[in-house]
Amino acid sequence: GRLAVRCRVEGHACHSAYAPEGVNAISYAARLISRLDALGESLAQQQDSRFSPPSGTLQVGTIHGGAALNIVPQSCWFDFEIRYLPGTRPQAVTWAIMPASSCFRRCARWRSAAIFISRR
Repeated sequence: GRLAVRCRVEGHACHSAYAPEGVNAISYAARLISRLDALGESLAQQQDSRFSPPSGTLQVGTIHGGAALNIVPQSCWFDFEIRYLPGTRPQAVTWAIMPASSCFRRCARWRSAAIFISRR
């Protein structure tokens, strides 16, 4: 099967000279993507020789964010795709990145900072 997902990270923009005062949406998106890469590696461990390729895959296909080099990015979104074998619960991948998004909300100094995950 296949599941396509969009993840949108909303931070807080400010001038890069004051970067510690902002919430860099691209940096937090990169952390989530790193977590997805690890989940993709574990998904690849599940093998079924009836299929080619014999395992599921997870990959980030697009990423967009930032407005200018001298502005801490307020927004970033990326799309990822899970191709999975029968018996696999692809929703487990989105559940697995939820702790990272909860950490983001605790770490972000701005109440407007948030992570949104939706099916495509």
